Amino acid sequence: MLKKPLLSLFLSALVTTLEAAPAFYAGAGVGYGDIRLSHTHFNSSSGQFHAGAWIIDNVGIELRINTELNDDTERGITTSIPRIATATLRFQSPEDLGLKVYVLAGAGRVTLDSHAEGGNTPGRDDFDAGLIALGLLAPLSADRRLGIYLEASRYFLDRDNDAPLAVGSLGVQYDF
Repeated sequence: MLKKPLLSLFLSALVTTLEAAPAFYAGAGVGYGDIRLSHTHFNSSSGQFHAGAWIIDNVGIELRINTELNDDTERGITTSIPRIATATLRFQSPEDLGLKVYVLAGAGRVTLDSHAEGGNTPGRDDFDAGLIALGLLAPLSADRRLGIYLEASRYFLDRDNDAPLAVGSLGVQYDF
């Protein structure tokens, strides 16, 4: 799987970043997710936090975490996504048009929790996941350090691809 090469690339980028006195950024937002399990869609919302460092112009490394705000019940099964934690590379366009477009690519872990009414089956499990995301970042301040983002993410769970997870997000980001 891609986990080992991505981890090596992430660690190499981190070492390079620490040697070059990087610029940092951080953000927070809310997301709305949809996961399909056994031909049933479950939706949940999450709080999202990310922090990163620019390693070269418009390329950064980023750590992201999503925490559950609610769960969903369909057909007697309650499903939630208590946590998503990922490490990503961020590729961002220059700000020529006032907006920045960015792509995230990375890997991490997704925790799923499901149980049927009157029982605890199948329970909680962690999955390795790949992540690809596309986002727009628009400035909110005159110095362009504070911005608002809109993002679409897709997680590919290491589960025979039968449980795709899609998340739409809205939040703010600050460049230090």
